[in-house]
Order: sequence, then structure tokens, then C-alpha cells
Amino acid sequence: MTLCSNYKTEYVEGITDFTDCGIPPLREKCPPPPAMVSLIDAEGPLAERIVEFLTYSGLDVRMHFDQEADLFSLTIPENQYMEGIRLMKVLLANEALRTLEEEKKRAERSSPEEDVPVRVFVRAADKYTDVRSSAAAFLFTGAAMIAAAALTAFDVIHPPLKGSTRFLSLAVASGIGLAFLYIGLLSWRKARKLKLQIREENQFIESIYQWFLSTYTGPQIDLAADALMDQDVAMNPEKRFTILSEEIRCLKRMDVIREFLKREYQQLDDSCIEYLCEELYQKIFEA
Repeated sequence: MTLCSNYKTEYVEGITDFTDCGIPPLREKCPPPPAMVSLIDAEGPLAERIVEFLTYSGLDVRMHFDQEADLFSLTIPENQYMEGIRLMKVLLANEALRTLEEEKKRAERSSPEEDVPVRVFVRAADKYTDVRSSAAAFLFTGAAMIAAAALTAFDVIHPPLKGSTRFLSLAVASGIGLAFLYIGLLSWRKARKLKLQIREENQFIESIYQWFLSTYTGPQIDLAADALMDQDVAMNPEKRFTILSEEIRCLKRMDVIREFLKREYQQLDDSCIEYLCEELYQKIFEA
């Protein structure tokens, strides 16, 4: 750009003399470009995302490869440095959140089945005892709350409540009491059903005990367990010296009992099999 040194007006492009004053024109000096400062060193994919984001935001970002560091170095004009830092922090925060979300999803997809908690078998008699106790607690609490609300309503007892607060408290206490009575009645009905199941379950489990004890003996189970131990030692000779034989024998006995039960009663779930296995082990080897 050229200016008249007298009037400070801009020349038309291509005009070299200003005829109004005859004074040679002045050429305006352009300010020097701002110095480039280092913004960050990053690997290729991340560096490309930063450059794309900052360029889209209107900043002048440049990228070149640093062979010594094996990274891409990003530079930015000095007057844009603070804005570049601010925008880059936003981008990196979003990248971190995205990475955490992907790791969480990957962990959920690849979680091993053995991490799932094992369901414990509970006898119907034990369930009946728990449900009956729960039903009695709910019924007693609900009846007590309703009785207290009724006595308060008829001025038999006089808690420190007045006006609307008294009415609201009575309504809430009565509502909770009725809810407790309802839950208690449902629990009591469930307890009655469980009581009918106790006899059937006891007969079924007792029939399993009688069948197993009449079919297999301790020496027979030990022979099968010793065969499994010999097979393991043949495949892994170091086990003979690293594992105590009595400890491994107990585990192999359990494996044999478990296999016999699964072979005969395929309809039983794993929790019931484990319960029966432990009970039979005690009856055979610890009686």
C-alpha cells in the first residue's frame, strides 16, 4: 500500500506521482509477522485432530515431524497461543472422556463369566423362616403405626403436633402403616406357599441321598479320585511335588461326587449340585 506523505491518502494501484502536491509517495511498512511458538508435541492421530479442531476454530496452526522425538510438533503464532491452549484443553478433555467410555464398554463386553457371582442354594425351610420373620415384622410395625395414628386422632395420646402438621403426620403414619400391612400380608402368603414346598423338597433331597449312598461308597469314590490325580500328575509331573496329595484328593473327591450327581440328575442347577455335593461329602467321609 502507498500513501501520500502530505495528505496521508491512499494511492490508486499503479499511480507513482501524486499530482495535487507533487510529493513522492510513501510506502506503508507492513508489521512483521508474529513469532511461532511451540504448542504441543503429539503422536500423529492426536496431532491431526488438534490441528483440524484449531484450524476450524480460526487459528493458524502448523505441524511438522520431529525425527529425534518421533513426534509431530505443533506451532502457533504467539498472539494466538493462549486461545490455542484453551481450545486444546477442551479437545483433550473430550478425548479423555471418550477414551474412558470406550474402555468401560470394552470391559463390559470382555468381562469373563467367572466374574459373575455364584448363586447359593437355599433350602425351602430356610426361605420359609426368613420370609415368615419378615412378614411378622412388617405386620407388627404396620399395626403399631396405625394404632398410634388412631389413638392420636381420638386424643387418647397427645404427641406435640398441632394444626395442619398434626393432620399431615397422621395421614403419613396411616399410609405407611397400611403399606407395611400390605407387604406383611404378601410375605405371609409367600411363607405359606414355601411351607407347602418344604415337605416336597425334603423328600426329593432325601431320595437323592439314599440313591447316592446306596450306589457309591467311599472306596469307590477314592478310586475314581486317585485316577484323576494320577492323570493330572502324568500331564503335569511337577504337581507331585508342589501340591499336597490329601488336599488335592479332597478336591478330586468333590469332582467325582459332582460328576455322578450331574450324570443322574441333569435337571438340577449348579447351586443345588454344589449343596448336595458338600452334604454327601460330609456323610461319606466325615460322618
